[in-house]
Amino acid sequence: LGAARVKSTQGASHTNLKMLIDINEVCLELNYENGSTFSYLTVNNLHSDIQIYPTTIEVSASLGNLQIGNSNIPKDHPYHWVCRPRVNTSKSSSSKWSPERGTSLLTSHAMEQAGSSLLVVAYCTHDPADPSYGGYESSFSAHMSELDIVFLYCWLDEFLTYYPPLLAPQPQSSQSPTQTAAAGAAEPAPVGSSTALATSTGTPSPADSRPAPMKMDIYLDAPVVLIPGDSNDVHNAIHLDLGVVELFTRHVSSKNRTWKGSTLELEPPLLEVMDITITGVKLIMITDGVTGQNLIDDVADIYVAYSRTFYDPRQLCSMLPAMDLTITINRLN
Repeated sequence: LGAARVKSTQGASHTNLKMLIDINEVCLELNYENGSTFSYLTVNNLHSDIQIYPTTIEVSASLGNLQIGNSNIPKDHPYHWVCRPRVNTSKSSSSKWSPERGTSLLTSHAMEQAGSSLLVVAYCTHDPADPSYGGYESSFSAHMSELDIVFLYCWLDEFLTYYPPLLAPQPQSSQSPTQTAAAGAAEPAPVGSSTALATSTGTPSPADSRPAPMKMDIYLDAPVVLIPGDSNDVHNAIHLDLGVVELFTRHVSSKNRTWKGSTLELEPPLLEVMDITITGVKLIMITDGVTGQNLIDDVADIYVAYSRTFYDPRQLCSMLPAMDLTITINRLN
């Protein structure tokens, strides 16, 4: 763990705080009450770089390896590893790049790490006073390599019952609604808080109510899931390859739309659009140890477009549906 502090009051090129975190290995074991191990998780080569500037923050992180083992199955068994990185992969995306995506936050060094790391992520905030400000208060990029996942219902069911206190519903308060309302009324909001300002003015200020838009650009080599009949059957299974998934979000102003009865004195509504592209899905049956042909013989890219109202100060989007979802599959055999 290393950190360096530099005195600075202005300028994005000056670093107020830089923190580097490197963890070689972390192992987490889930044990039974008798001391035997039910399952374990191993994380290798965790790297994080945090830089704080006077007006912005940049965070990048990479995860070299992630493995989850089932201790109830011998280590040399094909189904011992519930989850681990795939060694040989030849996936490649065929989706088209669009100018709206811009440049990814992942630098060339980070993309080199993506080839040897399981997961690489980057997050940063943007200064509205910067000349290159693109309208987003923050950006998030991620690249994830391919995983091999073995789906065993018996392991999943036992895992879900391992934490009953966390999965159990929270008990409700024994106070009656009248007592709860009286207790809330007896504690006035602190002076200067957003609650006090909203109470005194009637409505919150537009700056407080306006959400902060975040741009996301995510590339996933989706996992390959093996679904056997049971943990003892190594000759019959379903092989499901989810291909490559790319997700990109953008925020579109609807200022070019003609709104009935609107004078457009305030800023127009802002719509959040999420584009998802799925490429290379495969479904293969393994029978008596023989790998069959791909049941999805010919499939084109699958496009999913989802949009919703992100910011609407004048409630103009009541003329539009709350959400708009479009799924396009040009060809599927």
